[in-house]
Amino acid sequence: MKIHRLLLTVFCLVTLTFTWPVQTANSGQTQDMSTAWNYYNNGQYSKADALFLKISSGGEAALSSEALLGLAYTRLKSGRTQSAMAILNALVEKKYKLAETLPALMGILSGLPGAFSPETALAMVNQQIKQHPGLSVDPYAKEMKRLKIRLLQSTLNTFPPGSNSRMVVIKQILDLDPGNRVGLTESGWHFYHTNDYDRAILCFQQLMALEPENMDHVLGRGYSLYQLKRFDEAAVLMEADQIKETKKILELKALVYHAMAQDALARGDKARADMLMVVFEGLFDKTGSPAVAQQLLSLYSDGDTKKGWQLARRLAAEASQPLKSEAAAYYYNHNSPILASQTTDEPDRCFTNADSPRIHVATRYRSKDGDEGTSQLDETAFIAQLVVPYSPGYQWSVSFKSNRLSSGSAPPIYSVGSFYRYLNGQEPLAPVTTDETVSHLAVGWKKEGPILWDLLVGTSPMNGPVEVTPVFSVKAEMDKWEFEIHRTSVTESILSYTGLEDPFGNEPWGRVVKNGFEAAKSFDLGSRYWLSTRAGADIFRGENVGDNSAWHVNTAVGQSLPWNNHFDITYGLYLAGMGFENNTNFFTYGHGGYYSPDFMVSGGPIFRIKTPVCEDYWLDLQLSVGWMTERTSDSPRYPLGNEPTTALNSAALDEFQGRYQGETNSRLAYSVNFEAWKLLTRHLALGANISMGRSSAHSEWETWIGFELFFNPQNAFWRQRSLAHRSVLYRD
Repeated sequence: MKIHRLLLTVFCLVTLTFTWPVQTANSGQTQDMSTAWNYYNNGQYSKADALFLKISSGGEAALSSEALLGLAYTRLKSGRTQSAMAILNALVEKKYKLAETLPALMGILSGLPGAFSPETALAMVNQQIKQHPGLSVDPYAKEMKRLKIRLLQSTLNTFPPGSNSRMVVIKQILDLDPGNRVGLTESGWHFYHTNDYDRAILCFQQLMALEPENMDHVLGRGYSLYQLKRFDEAAVLMEADQIKETKKILELKALVYHAMAQDALARGDKARADMLMVVFEGLFDKTGSPAVAQQLLSLYSDGDTKKGWQLARRLAAEASQPLKSEAAAYYYNHNSPILASQTTDEPDRCFTNADSPRIHVATRYRSKDGDEGTSQLDETAFIAQLVVPYSPGYQWSVSFKSNRLSSGSAPPIYSVGSFYRYLNGQEPLAPVTTDETVSHLAVGWKKEGPILWDLLVGTSPMNGPVEVTPVFSVKAEMDKWEFEIHRTSVTESILSYTGLEDPFGNEPWGRVVKNGFEAAKSFDLGSRYWLSTRAGADIFRGENVGDNSAWHVNTAVGQSLPWNNHFDITYGLYLAGMGFENNTNFFTYGHGGYYSPDFMVSGGPIFRIKTPVCEDYWLDLQLSVGWMTERTSDSPRYPLGNEPTTALNSAALDEFQGRYQGETNSRLAYSVNFEAWKLLTRHLALGANISMGRSSAHSEWETWIGFELFFNPQNAFWRQRSLAHRSVLYRD
């Protein structure tokens, strides 16, 4: 039996108990009738039933009808509802005591499962009132009104919240009884669901005055204030002395204080935000609710990330799986997918098995235009990497790279190395190297946490003409800051990359490494606008190459927006600049063979569209275009200048003491990069990349194709993909 029907049946029983007087034998009644009513009044229903049945079957009509009424009441008390309904129906047909029999019959009909719908029963009541005007007069009218209200209430759940049909019923209830609690409550929530929050507040205020102990009315008013962003009023309501801190009240408090704290942080009111955070922390201690934990962690993300990490560690240590889940989500949103995976065993999260060992293999081809035999570079590379995460939030990696380098077909004799010696009559000792095969090794270590540490140690190209030197990178990220110190290879030409044998001398030169630092900071400007800036400085050194120093600055501003629920779009403007102490973009002995302008400035629009993480595919298109202006300085042809000049003829001396002339140029700068990945199976992902661009004196393009093999099954890509690692130290 549905609850509304059970209530109606109970209502009938209670009504009959209190409205039917204790029966006594009148002068017109027989002794048996008196005895039957005594049995009924004393709860001896089986005896009353037998005696009422006997009287109803033989006797005058009035006495028989009264006995049938007694029999109906007795059987209703005994739970024989169908029989009682049949008797009452017969009495109604005879119009016997309609003011009493009709409400009783309607109550039974509306309470019987499958007998009549509340709407049908209500129609029957209205029809009977119309046919019997006496039912509209007290004391019968009051009982009929109660019955109608209960029947109307029972129809409410047949209509969805906020629907017009539901409101029609609510109005009918309130027309019958303007102070009806159910009607007022339904009215308040109807206004809430239809976004008429001001009228909802009035309804809930009236209900709070009628039932101050009912916290549901407080919730209705509080949520309405919350939706109107009247957070201070909602907070005052929640903190009133008479408010009981039920679970639902505390959850509403959390919503209100969360919104207030977010507003304070957005306005830069740190003092108010800190005060509200203390209140919010108390709410979590009281509730232990995962929802409150999530809200508190989101506030820490916008403010005190140190406390956020402390709370996440506390939640991760809890036995409760929902709290562990919130800790894992915080870790994942703060660049710690390994920690996230190690915190929760949930099988369907995006980052599930992010702590899985994996193998990454890729093949790369890169082509940079330039002069054959010197600045031109074609590179074919094979890369293999093994990544092994371990607990808690740590990761080792080992990388190997093999490169085939070519600078094209050079003429037999040209201005390279100690070319002045050729002009002095010396024949070449060996041809200029235009093809090299070299390899690299690197070992990486990563630690997730409030500071993301990323360390790589490896070698410059092995098997080249210049001795191997160690290279490394140490990177730290925290709170939208990024710091890095590095010693990395310069890969712009064979000369800068591996070094060359001097065709006119015995000493190799080149194999340049840059030693320096870089810092970056990003700013949230609100409304998804952002500002990022990056700056650094380096010292360039190589074997028998003149030292150099450089600076670089890059800043960008833009907006990032979701699009069509499938892509993230970023657009904005960039401005970049760099400068070198010396111009060493030449290939005679002592120069490094890498781009080194006195200054270069470039700026223009940027655009990026990519799929979000946590899909089984990854698409990423990046575009930028701008105007570049550069100036290169004059430079000596042989910057080391350690050759005795007395033995040089005039042509050789002119060459040896000559200078390269600097120049100023302006040109279009552009960059296009497209990358795609697909999770073919839960263990295997395939990816490819193609890019091209011009940001210096030369343009280049490259393409990659590779795969990643996961030891444990993956649900989706849990980080941004990249085949094009940022240096010869191959990062995961």
